[in-house]
Amino acid sequence: MRGRAVGGLLLAGLLAAGLGCAEQIPPLALNNRAAAQNRKIAKAATEMRTLLLQLQAGKNVRPESVRSAYENVRKTVAEARADMGTVTPNYLPAAQNFYAAYLTFLDGQDTLVREDLQKIVQVVEGQNSAVQKWNAIQPILAKIDKAESSDLARLKEAQKALAEGGNFSPPSQ
Repeated sequence: MRGRAVGGLLLAGLLAAGLGCAEQIPPLALNNRAAAQNRKIAKAATEMRTLLLQLQAGKNVRPESVRSAYENVRKTVAEARADMGTVTPNYLPAAQNFYAAYLTFLDGQDTLVREDLQKIVQVVEGQNSAVQKWNAIQPILAKIDKAESSDLARLKEAQKALAEGGNFSPPSQ
């Protein structure tokens, strides 16, 4: 009986240690970490958009290239989510609010990838001409731009509060 109790305590301790392994970071480090992840996401998304813009000029793009770019964006968003899961904000309410806002932003990015960018890949993989593909993709890109602008505006407000609470200057936009 005692062996089971010790084993149970050991298991509980290991679980608690595993759940508590996120690093608590100060506001500036939290901001910089989120900014680094955003740069990676933006780079991957820009590479995909650059491919798609060839359709606007009437040039065909290889569907495999677009699918590969899509997978890169998807992977980059997932990696950002995983990275942010390794940290927790410190005790400041502004840091906790920014962290929650950033996770919400990543949720939005994930939704855009799974729903809208996936539709774009399907259009590119279709049999239509480059112009027809562009005409089908353009409204999806406009929807993505609108959603991202809204999501980024909310994130910037949280970032501004984080900078004030953490006593640092927010980066100039």
